[in-house]
Amino acid sequence: MRISKNDYLKALQTKGVLNERRLLVLNAIYSCPQHKATPAIIEYKTGKNIHFVNLIFGSLAKAIAKSLGVERNTPYFDSPEWWPLIAEGISEPDGFYWQLRKNFIAALQELNIINEEHDFPDEANMSMLSKVEGGLKKVMVNSYERNRQAREECIKANGIVCKVCNINFEEIYGPVGNGFIHVHHVVKISEKGGKKYKINPVTDLQPVCPNCHAMLHRGEKELSIEELRKMIRHKY
Repeated sequence: MRISKNDYLKALQTKGVLNERRLLVLNAIYSCPQHKATPAIIEYKTGKNIHFVNLIFGSLAKAIAKSLGVERNTPYFDSPEWWPLIAEGISEPDGFYWQLRKNFIAALQELNIINEEHDFPDEANMSMLSKVEGGLKKVMVNSYERNRQAREECIKANGIVCKVCNINFEEIYGPVGNGFIHVHHVVKISEKGGKKYKINPVTDLQPVCPNCHAMLHRGEKELSIEELRKMIRHKY
């Protein structure tokens, strides 16, 4: 049995399938390269223990299975675990990985319920949860479309080192930090009034770390990268 994108869409929109804890774990694995992570990496990203991660990931898959009426007698369930419904299990030299299934990824992207940058897990996931329960396309606060391709082109052109403090997450944290960085809109998209506009990924977007990203937006007046760079007292 192969679960289609539309099946996942239907399940994810079923009341009770998504909650704050499940979105927290989903955000963590989705934000990793290739949407693939070990339970230990998810533990690190969420600040929760591995038992919590295993329990929540399995309960999400079980809820989706229940919504779709999927029984265990399918090719996905050759073990007593529920998680194979939404992820593949991959054993690599450095550990066991969950990799989200392609159709499941496509459903998450279409629903726009994942906060890719995942700044502050509790707040971010509550915001995403509001979208789910209050209408998938209803915006609860001012938010604007982040173009995935533009983000990737920004990182390709500008790298993954923070333009403010020069932190490189892989150099500090090792493999868990590989490829991790936020992307900051130099052009204030709030001033665009919600209208779509063509982004120049090289000049309009810049890589910044989560701390600097938060500081850029913290005050009443949004700071420029140059202004914040002059303020910091310690650089990595």
